[in-house]
Amino acid sequence: MKVRTINLEDVAQFEQIGMGADNKSILNLNKWLDAGRTKLEWCFVIEEEGQFLGRVIYGIFEEQPYDLKIWQIKIDTAYDLLEVGNKLLTDSIMALKPKGFRTLEYHLYSTASEVFETYQYLFKKQGFHIVQEKKSYEANQVHHVETAKRLYYKTMQEVGEEAFIDAIEMVTEGTLDREDLASIMSYGSKQAAALYYQLLKEIDFNETWWRMAYNLTGEFVGLVVPQKFSETRGAINYIGVTPAQRGNGYINDLLWEGSRLMTEDGIQSLIADIDVQNHPLEKALELLGYQYKRSLLTLKLDL
Repeated sequence: MKVRTINLEDVAQFEQIGMGADNKSILNLNKWLDAGRTKLEWCFVIEEEGQFLGRVIYGIFEEQPYDLKIWQIKIDTAYDLLEVGNKLLTDSIMALKPKGFRTLEYHLYSTASEVFETYQYLFKKQGFHIVQEKKSYEANQVHHVETAKRLYYKTMQEVGEEAFIDAIEMVTEGTLDREDLASIMSYGSKQAAALYYQLLKEIDFNETWWRMAYNLTGEFVGLVVPQKFSETRGAINYIGVTPAQRGNGYINDLLWEGSRLMTEDGIQSLIADIDVQNHPLEKALELLGYQYKRSLLTLKLDL
């Protein structure tokens, strides 16, 4: 088996790895390349006698140029996942190590239990460690929450970039999200907020959807950032309440506002990934009709 980077002539075959003919989620690699999400030299294939057995796609966020991500890894089900996956990861990581990246991160979603456990074993064998455990919730429609009009909202467009970054810093104080805590420890609260703001912008930036909430006396309460992944899929990608306003149930209001914005725009599948320790948000999601679908592990390797 041989691991190598791909060229433009390989793209069509590369996209088909592990996909059935009727699969609706076939990779559009050219779109990822055009968006700067990856590069050809970060796309690796493992092959044998001209047959592609698996693929891995690496990439970065613009604001984190030294922190490499695995956007996707897929092994053809006709082949041994551990054998092929280990060879693919070992050789591709070795090829990328001299490029100056500091860390490598992968988000592993659970599907079939056996496959999830196998991938965990595969990544741990490579030296990855778990830095966060999350739960992924989904909803096709949400229950209306009676808010008694106790909050009003200003859009990102209205408040401006600096005010929104300040708001992110405020709601992350005392956060239950371990990824946020790690970022604050590494960069400080102000820089961590600015960095997260830029990362969110790279995913999907809609100034009229990003909202800050205030109570009727004008005090800032919290914020919510709904984002589109496609015309039919979207997510509550950031949500938080200030420490002074916690305990008043405002998380329900914010979650309703973000969910409402998406459903009214035609989003049919709503997603929210939360830290397993974030019990207040978990309860709010269940109140609105979100259902637990799968678990998620954030795995990281120091390069």
